[in-house]
Amino acid sequence: ATLPPSERRDDDVVIAFEHRGEEDAGALARREMYRAAAVAEIALAHSLHDELEACYIPAMDFAKVEKRTKNIARKITKKV
Repeated sequence: ATLPPSERRDDDVVIAFEHRGEEDAGALARREMYRAAAVAEIALAHSLHDELEACYIPAMDFAKVEKRTKNIARKITKKV
């Protein structure tokens, strides 16, 4: 249990700080497992994003996008 600040002695704080960095092998293995799973999820998300882009980018009419962008910029400029 952690003592409230008013009841702590300096050596209690030092001891707590020294033990803070210690982890058992199981904790390290779990952290590495979660990190590897997170990296795999990011890779999957990136792959799915690329697949989605491959579907919609060829279908986009960039002339219309550019026209709308200019129209929005013109409206913003008028209000400023």
